[in-house]
Amino acid sequence: MEGKISAGATAQVTVTSRDGTTTDLTAKDEVEHAIINSNERKYHQMEGGSELLSDALVQDLGCFGKGPMVEQVLNGTYVPPPGTSATTTDFLQACQYPDNLQRPLDLPTPVRYWNVVKTWRQRKEATASANQHIGHYKAIM
Repeated sequence: MEGKISAGATAQVTVTSRDGTTTDLTAKDEVEHAIINSNERKYHQMEGGSELLSDALVQDLGCFGKGPMVEQVLNGTYVPPPGTSATTTDFLQACQYPDNLQRPLDLPTPVRYWNVVKTWRQRKEATASANQHIGHYKAIM
């Protein structure tokens, strides 16, 4: 273990409260509790909190991006309902097609799938920490 003075668990955690004050925790139970709370906030932050799942936006966009207004979002002409946050509005604007995008022909899903699968043979499978492995792309299909 190069560069480490000693091995072991986290011995101290600094917690910042809402008012900006910091507290150093060193007791095992306090450290564990602080780490658990931090992980829960980090890994569960979108549960039930996405504005894209509000009734108005679900009506326009659908739960899976198949709603009646999706094409307007992609074309950059969608006007979000009143009360939509600036962050969500910015996100929807960022979802529009780039100006230089060549849109694929409307092929059936199985045909598009097999076209992608055929390209996998062209890419060499190798592991590398700097780039995505071809297995990542296969997994999303």
